[in-house]
Amino acid sequence: MLAARAPGSVRRAALVVALAAAFFAGTGLLAVVGGAGPLAAWRQLADGSLGSPAALGETLLRFAPMAMVAAGLAPGLRAGLFNVGSPGQMGVGALAAAMIAIHLPSPGGLTIVVALAAAAAGGALWSALAAELYVRWGANEIISTLALNFVAASLLGYLLSEPLQPVGANIAQSDPIDVHSHLPVIIGGTRANAGIVLTLAAAAALAVFNRTPAGYRLRMFGENRRLARQAAIDGRGIVRATMAVAGAAAGLAGANQVVTEHLNSLNLPA
Repeated sequence: MLAARAPGSVRRAALVVALAAAFFAGTGLLAVVGGAGPLAAWRQLADGSLGSPAALGETLLRFAPMAMVAAGLAPGLRAGLFNVGSPGQMGVGALAAAMIAIHLPSPGGLTIVVALAAAAAGGALWSALAAELYVRWGANEIISTLALNFVAASLLGYLLSEPLQPVGANIAQSDPIDVHSHLPVIIGGTRANAGIVLTLAAAAALAVFNRTPAGYRLRMFGENRRLARQAAIDGRGIVRATMAVAGAAAGLAGANQVVTEHLNSLNLPA
């Protein structure tokens, strides 16, 4: 078993090494072009991202939503689906979370739970549109999810500049989000919040799922759809489920961008 897995492990390790080498080479080249030394640039990168508790907190704050989106996309990629609609799903999730946080403030933490659930549901429903287009009419999921990004952006732009915009506001934004609706900070003295815990939980759930019979059926569907049909695997169900998971994860990532203490409203760039 170990011997069978070794080639895949070697390839993954080689990919990580190659990406790390490309990162350091690229940043070093940019430093040279900018008139600085590569070593100084790498030291500044390390200090700015991990050099202090505050820097680590900022890194985790920005890492959590990106990692959440990646975890949600993984099952679909294993199934051979390419969902590029995460920005739109994040936007819809952020909108759902903001509406709950604004209109149902609660000091007991219930608002946070409901807001996160609403964000996951909003993102999942938005991705379900593309899933149904794929299942029912064979629409390419790349095109449909990409198009839905623009629809979501237009929807947010309208809502935040018309019905949801506070009186007197001069940018597209919502009412302020109550402080009781912010995700709790998990590292004192920083802005790192519970979003990183949600991300770790999602990654753990994904790792467990990959070792279940459902995970095996998902991989079979992605690697050989003809064989999956012969094995009576529900391909339509897999498409719907994986797209919903990706949308829900993106919705949670959007909520993490909104119900956090460094933002007080949902807004768009002016």
